[in-house]
Amino acid sequence: MGNFIDNIRTRVWWKNALSLLLLCLLIANVCIIFGLSSEDAAQSTDRSEGVADVIAGVIVDGYHEMDTQHQQNEIHKIHVPLRTVAHFSLFACLGFISTVLVYSLGLKKWYFTMLSPLLFGLVYAVFDELHQQFSANRVSDVDDVLTDFAGVLVAVLITNVVAIALLKARQAKGGES
Repeated sequence: MGNFIDNIRTRVWWKNALSLLLLCLLIANVCIIFGLSSEDAAQSTDRSEGVADVIAGVIVDGYHEMDTQHQQNEIHKIHVPLRTVAHFSLFACLGFISTVLVYSLGLKKWYFTMLSPLLFGLVYAVFDELHQQFSANRVSDVDDVLTDFAGVLVAVLITNVVAIALLKARQAKGGES
C-alpha cells in the first residue's frame, strides 16, 4: 500500500510541476510578445530587417557580393513574409502552451481544450495590436490579429489532435484515461 501512495504523490507532484512550468512558459511567451510590441517602429523594423539580412545571406546566391541597393531589395522581399511568420509563430507557441497547460490541469473537455486557448489567443492578439498604438510610430493592424489568431488556431487544433490520439492509444492499451 505504501508504494501505491508514494506513486500517487509523485505523480501529483509531477503534474503540478508540469503545470507550473507550462504557466511560466506561457507568461514568458506573453512577455516576449508584449516586449516586441513595445518597440517603436524603428526598433521593430531594424530587428526584422537584421534577421532578413541574415536569411538573405544564406538563401540568396551572391548576396554578399551585391551592392547595398540590391541587398536592400533582397531584404525587402524577405522582410514582410518574415514578419508574418514571426507573428504566426509567436502566437502558435501561445496556442500550444495554453492548450497543453489546460490538459495538464486535468481539463479534458473540448470546451476547455479548444475554446479556452482560442479565446485567450484571440483576446491577447487584439490586446497586442491595441498595445502597439501606444508605441512610437506603430499602428494596429487587423491583418496581424488574423495572422496571430491563425497561429493560435493551428497550434490548438494540432495539439488537440495529437492529445486525442495519445489518449485513445492509451485507452486501447488498457491504460488510464
